[in-house]
Amino acid sequence: MKNILCFGDSNTFGYDGENEGARFPRDVRWTGRLQKLLGDDYFVIEEGLSGRTIVNDDPVTGRMSGISYLPACLESHRPIDLVIFMLGTNDLKNRFSMSPGEVGRAAQRAVKLIQNSECGRSGEPEILLVAPVEGKRVEMESDPYWPWSTNSVQDMTGKNVELSEVLMWTAQYTNTHFASVCDDERFPTNNVDGIHLTPEGHSAVADFLAKKVREIL
Repeated sequence: MKNILCFGDSNTFGYDGENEGARFPRDVRWTGRLQKLLGDDYFVIEEGLSGRTIVNDDPVTGRMSGISYLPACLESHRPIDLVIFMLGTNDLKNRFSMSPGEVGRAAQRAVKLIQNSECGRSGEPEILLVAPVEGKRVEMESDPYWPWSTNSVQDMTGKNVELSEVLMWTAQYTNTHFASVCDDERFPTNNVDGIHLTPEGHSAVADFLAKKVREIL
């Protein structure tokens, strides 16, 4: 059996933005759908956390740095055949003041950490670096406790497109596999917050990544 670790944020967790942040059932989440598509020869491990960043410890919610948790996560799930790494959107929040290029460099650090972890069956596992969703502009009420606003969502959408290009280069530089779900028409997000995948979006991501996984493993 081949072990696949899916390491991501709320869109890996299965956050339902149209239902006050409830979690989609496993058979709706892209990770659960991926398991069904791949079958019993694969074991899909879900490691999604809403708000997770690559490197930033969130001053509001705390404990969100993916790179801080990653070493223990890798050790606890070894042996790992493939790590699907899909992060970066939350690092683009206005309060972190990071450019897509800086987020790309953070992703490079995370990839190097995985490569040096020796958590694979005979050394480093395969890595699939996934550029996160594009998102869309939606009208939102101003809320000082919500990290996104109408303007920041619009900014994030543009930055995620740029981030996708940066991560493609990062994958080439680090000799890892690459995929992008940064296309809101193909991988739709909801019309409430414009950030989180719809059930249809989860299905599309699963179909797309299942093909990628079979190419790699």
